[in-house]
Amino acid sequence: MLEKYESFSTREKEEFRDICNELFDKTFLNEEVISNDGGFVINEKFNFVRRNFELFEEYFMLSGWILERKNNETIYIRNETGSNRVILKLLTTKMLIALRVIYDEKRKTSSNSNRVQFKLNELYNKMLHDFGLIDTMPSKTDRDSSIKMIEKYNIIVKAAVAEDEMDNVYVIMPSITVAVSDERINMIYNQLKEEELTDEEIDKNDADEMALL
Repeated sequence: MLEKYESFSTREKEEFRDICNELFDKTFLNEEVISNDGGFVINEKFNFVRRNFELFEEYFMLSGWILERKNNETIYIRNETGSNRVILKLLTTKMLIALRVIYDEKRKTSSNSNRVQFKLNELYNKMLHDFGLIDTMPSKTDRDSSIKMIEKYNIIVKAAVAEDEMDNVYVIMPSITVAVSDERINMIYNQLKEEELTDEEIDKNDADEMALL
């Protein structure tokens, strides 16, 4: 591992360091990122990890983390002991579940793209009326906090800003399929539907049961 790293140029060593820090901070890297003009382009950081996967893998392993990739679309890390996870608020957990369902539904009828667009009003309407995940519209403070948390981890990205905030367009990235895995989604969805839980009633393990954040 050391020999490979030492063969890097100064710029490559800086890129290696920056990518490691980003993965520790954001968990996920997607194959594509949004550009300044609103389109999507290849993520050069993703490509750098892909080219040097074994080096990154060994580095994270020394720190107790496992580097993984899914469908050549998402690269992510997870702690091998299951520790160091983020405690999610209940609303954030519900949003993640709704986003995963929206992602799966739209992928069935979309083109070959692995990304899915949605507007905020669509997300909240589905949570309220279609999925029954919430009884009333959450406060703007709570909504914004949850959206920012999900956006921070490269699970959604803002694609367009509208005059009415509810018409803002976001894109669900393929990392959603890791953050909310196939194995967990039905179990967590049913649990949330059957139990009237509050944030105070969710301990660390419950909050983290469905996500790798």
